[in-house]
Amino acid sequence: MYGRPEHLIDTLLGKIRRAPPLKEGRLDSLLDFAITVEEICATVRCSAAEHRFDGPVLRELVDLLP
Repeated sequence: MYGRPEHLIDTLLGKIRRAPPLKEGRLDSLLDFAITVEEICATVRCSAAEHRFDGPVLRELVDLLP
């Protein structure tokens, strides 16, 4: 809500990149991942920066899924 959207999005992406790999049997890690992805989506939508964070970010997030 406050601050530079690019910085907030980069911070959230860094949080996902540093997180331990997701495992199929660990629902808690999947929930943490989903909440962080929702935070990124909300920040991108509110900042009207969809055009900058569509393809590469989506591919990176999907690649993190088991």
